[in-house]
Amino acid sequence: MEQAQSLAKASKFAFFKAQIGKTFPVLFERERGDGYHIGHAPNGAVIRVFAEKSKKSLRNRIFCVRIEENDADCCYGTLVAQDAADSAASPAALPNSR
Repeated sequence: MEQAQSLAKASKFAFFKAQIGKTFPVLFERERGDGYHIGHAPNGAVIRVFAEKSKKSLRNRIFCVRIEENDADCCYGTLVAQDAADSAASPAALPNSR
């Protein structure tokens, strides 16, 4: 059983690591108290984006995110403009500063 769990953790980490450098449309579902917006890419990867204090909520919206790093539980990325995104699978834009 431990060997299976170890293999599953290693596989999950490798999957997240393989996402680095890619851009995905991400549906953001919540903000956490630790300063991150959390969402999911179409491939199921959990994505975290640092929540800047001046930005509005991303909740229930889709934005393009470029993946820059990972850990054992998720990928970390930054918002990118739609025209700079590698993926045109879903419309997305940066939040307006109104």
